[in-house]
Amino acid sequence: RVTSLTRTEGRWRVTAEGGAEIQAERVLLCTNGYSDALQPKLASSLIAANSYQIATRPLTAEEGSQILPGGEVASDARKLLLYFRRDRDGRLLMGGRGSFNDPRKPNDFRHLENAIIKLYPQLKDVEIAFRWAGRIAITQDSLPHVHEPQPGLTVA
Repeated sequence: RVTSLTRTEGRWRVTAEGGAEIQAERVLLCTNGYSDALQPKLASSLIAANSYQIATRPLTAEEGSQILPGGEVASDARKLLLYFRRDRDGRLLMGGRGSFNDPRKPNDFRHLENAIIKLYPQLKDVEIAFRWAGRIAITQDSLPHVHEPQPGLTVA
């Protein structure tokens, strides 16, 4: 994790946790939903939202025969979209927005389990094997932004 970013004599000094340092002419700062005070105003320019994901146990050939049979990756077109695919082991993975609070219990993922059942009612009794979440950055206009706040520093 980078703890300090300073410009001296036309070069950037990047300091990481533990004290390791590097110098560079150019720095690309990409933090997604994990922005902090490293670059002033970056964190306040976005919303750090949770993206929740779940995965079923591997589906049997019969269960999976009509669920994304061509290996498609899918999402809907809502502002708070759902996205889903099958993995190489045959699990159905479903992701989407959740609460801004970090999930603490399996019930926090119920909205994704309900989405699976709504899309694929035949999976209503299939076990959910994995649940996880992480932060993603959302801008006010829902578009990616790239800025150069200082020479040699690009922020995405």
